[in-house]
Amino acid sequence: MPSEIVRVSGHIIDSLILPKVLDEIMDLDGTFEILQLSIGKRKA
Repeated sequence: MPSEIVRVSGHIIDSLILPKVLDEIMDLDGTFEILQLSIGKRKA
């Protein structure tokens, strides 16, 4: 089965980028694993 590591950065939570990416993977019957997630501690 093919696999790919994808990196996203920036305002991925408040701009809904993260859920959109995960939804797209699931819509294509794929699976995902979040290897690392760092949440900022200051307001942008």
